[in-house]
Amino acid sequence: MTEESCKITVTNPATGEIAGTAKLCNADDVNAAVEKAYDAFLKWSAVGANKRAAILFKTAELVRRN
Repeated sequence: MTEESCKITVTNPATGEIAGTAKLCNADDVNAAVEKAYDAFLKWSAVGANKRAAILFKTAELVRRN
């Protein structure tokens, strides 16, 4: 398979416009992603509510600015 054949086109169903492309994954790719997401979940869960709120507010500020 070529690099191009391992991608699919993602279409916005509301507009029909092409939103981008996504890489096709195999079971190993999915398992690795799930493991990383779970590790991140555990770390984020250990952060106190006030600190999480501060991080989210800062992130929102940066998104609005850029």
